[in-house]
Amino acid sequence: MTEEQQNDAIRERHKQAVNELKVSDTSYKPQLVMGLALVALLAIVVGVGSMMGGVSSSSSANEQSAATTQAVQTASAEPGAVQDKAAGASSSEAFQLLPDLPPFPFEIMGESTISPDTMAALYNKRGVEYPAEEFAEDGAATIEEYCQLCAEEAAAEGVRAEVLFAQAMHETAWLQFGNQVSADQNNFGGLGAVNSGGEGERFPDVRTGLRAQVQHLKAYASTEDLKYEIVDTRFELVERGCAPTVHDLGGRWAYPGDGYGESLVVIMADLYEIEYGQRPEIPAID
Repeated sequence: MTEEQQNDAIRERHKQAVNELKVSDTSYKPQLVMGLALVALLAIVVGVGSMMGGVSSSSSANEQSAATTQAVQTASAEPGAVQDKAAGASSSEAFQLLPDLPPFPFEIMGESTISPDTMAALYNKRGVEYPAEEFAEDGAATIEEYCQLCAEEAAAEGVRAEVLFAQAMHETAWLQFGNQVSADQNNFGGLGAVNSGGEGERFPDVRTGLRAQVQHLKAYASTEDLKYEIVDTRFELVERGCAPTVHDLGGRWAYPGDGYGESLVVIMADLYEIEYGQRPEIPAID
């Protein structure tokens, strides 16, 4: 078979495969486009080889034909096939289809990698009852609304939402309270609740309580100005920027604080696992 005949065979197989595709479902059109792009690249390579006077062997032509057929078959997978594979959290093959996993952060400041839906999912997984009666009139009738407020308030000041959520869950025993602070205070970080017996600050609604907690976290982790007016009455008491990571909060936010940062990391890792289907690799702390 001549080189031109080999190229014609490749193009004919490609044409036949494309004619068989059903692309009414747009969910897999990106895969079709990728397959066609691969085919086009192969055609370019073959064309360049021909111009340079290269002579292809019959085995080489067969390999090119097989590669072309495979590319088109991949592009014509059933609708949602690639997405379904990626959703399989226990499959090592699935993770190869996911984008690069973000690093697991200890820093308090930064862009969140965790969605509000994931926070709500972890809360529901705990099997505790959300105190809807207490929070409904204060702007968070459901855990989903509460987590959305966490995400919004954290993002406004550049604090990682997963840090805010993890700390709120740790401080309130997953919104069950029961210690010095009660649910009606909307105080999710134990602000002002000191070992000497102070009951802690009170805030008019859930958003304000979360905002105060975010501002207090930012006071510890950053020297940047606040975006919103101060609602954290203890903001000025903090040495700005003295605790950039969750581990640094031990002995500062909580006293004596042994294991405080580690407790937050466990919750953050649980969030990460739900979000990305894989337990994060947590770097050792010096």
